[in-house]
Amino acid sequence: MDFASDGLTALHLMSTHDYDVIVMDVMLPGISGVELCKRLRRDLGKSTPLIFMTAKDQLIDKEEGFAAGADDYLVKPFHLRELQLRIDALSKRVQKIAFGETHSIAGFLFDCRYWYGEA
Repeated sequence: MDFASDGLTALHLMSTHDYDVIVMDVMLPGISGVELCKRLRRDLGKSTPLIFMTAKDQLIDKEEGFAAGADDYLVKPFHLRELQLRIDALSKRVQKIAFGETHSIAGFLFDCRYWYGEA
């Protein structure tokens, strides 16, 4: 587990490490969480599940977060147990897709175990 107190540090960590799930505040000093999420998806090409946690509770804020590529949006204050449940749910979803399943898309068969060195 890593911690970044500002957007620039977070960007460096996301570009040099792989994470199972990222939990990020929207309002970070330097580079906002929304901009970081866009960079994670667009520039770094990573699909790591990302949960925004924030005090910004307006629908337009949530729309902006999801449009940037967030997988979940949790408004403060919240119970830590709820955050844990959301992390667990996203983590399970990624594991289910990543390991041991085959997918057929447009006539192509994908065996995800080869992507992750399991086969």
